[in-house]
Formats: sequence, C-alpha cells, structure tokens
Amino acid sequence: MAAAAAGQAGQWRALDGRPLHALAVAASERYNTRLEAVLTDRLGLRFAEQPGADPSKRPVREIVGVDERLSSTWSARRAAIDVRRAELAARFQAEHGRPPGPVEAVKLAQRATLETRQAKHEPRTHLEQRAVWREQALTVLGGPRGLEAMLHATRRRTNRTDRRAERARAQVSPAWVADTAETVLATVQVTCCPVMLQPAGAAPTLRELGTLSLRVVAAVVAALPMLVTVRV
Repeated sequence: MAAAAAGQAGQWRALDGRPLHALAVAASERYNTRLEAVLTDRLGLRFAEQPGADPSKRPVREIVGVDERLSSTWSARRAAIDVRRAELAARFQAEHGRPPGPVEAVKLAQRATLETRQAKHEPRTHLEQRAVWREQALTVLGGPRGLEAMLHATRRRTNRTDRRAERARAQVSPAWVADTAETVLATVQVTCCPVMLQPAGAAPTLRELGTLSLRVVAAVVAALPMLVTVRV
C-alpha cells in the first residue's frame, strides 16, 4: 500500500496514518489471534504463553515444542540489540548521573538497532530461504532425527485436545455471544467513563475524543483473551 499518491490535478496526497496508528494494537491482536487459530486448526500446533516474560507487559504466546536452542539462534538479532541498548543506557547514566528518560530510552534503542544491524544478504527466493532455515535447524538440533523429533512434538494432537476443542466450539451459542457482548460493553464504559459522563451540553475537545478512541480500543483489546478463548 502506497503512503502517497498523485491526484488528478497533479497534487500529491499523503495517507493519514493517525487512524491506522490508533488501531495498531487492535489490528495486531486480531492478526495474532487469527494466525494462531489457523495454525492450530490446519497443522495441529499448540500455543502457550512464553515463560519468564515481563509481567508488566502483555504475554507473548509461542508454539509449544519448539526447541529453545533453535529459538535462541533465530532470536540472536534481538539479543544483540538488547546487549547494545544496555551498554548505551549504562554509558548515558555514567555521563549524566541519571538513567535515560522515556524519550531518551527510545532514541538509545533506535541507535542500538542501527549499530547492530548486519549487512543484508543477497535476495533469496522462498525456496532458498526455507533451505537456509532447514540447514540452520539441522545444525542446531543435531541432524534430521532431532529436527523430526521437534516437529513431531510441535504437531502432536491428542484425543484430549480434540475433545477440548469440540467442547469449546459447542460453547459458541447466542447466550455466550450475549454474555460476552455485555462484558465488553461494561469494560468499555468503565474505561471511558471520564469522558463519556460529562455534564449535559459540554462538548468534548478533540484531544478528549482522541483519548476516548484509544481507551475504547484498549478496552476491547483487554477483553480479547475472553473473546478468543473459543476459536471459530
């Protein structure tokens, strides 16, 4: 999707990214939820929250059965960024006598990302890239047997899992939909009440409307775990 386009009169118009930015979290949750549902249904994969995650952040779900050594190998880029960011933060504190603030921390993270960026390899086809990933997996897991064992572990589907999925699908009823809708509406009302409960005749400002929109999105996202408990 192009971010700018030329109109009939020859004037260039840019895409207004503010609405897209406001819905970024909701779109991300929607994508992740649907991706997990499709992979579970088509390949029999199972997902669980990543252990040892930061409790102050939303949990990260990952495929059950993937070898940690392989995950670490394919996450080496993130590890390098984190190490460099910690170094830059320590240097900032030594020079300024205080830890970096939020804006400064973002700039240090961006700098760490740029400084650890490796040169890009030559363009590869999908087939070539899959071959590279396979060779890396074979090296990390010790050969074809190790790879096959891991794939079997990730795609294992038991009768208990099937029965649980059938029971979950059976829960989707008009009563379940009505109860879930009431819960979402209640969450939105509680989250957004400072703006919604203004005196009669008091028009909210543009900033308040923007805050309200973000709160609505956040409230719906907060209710997503319950909404996606049953996958259809």
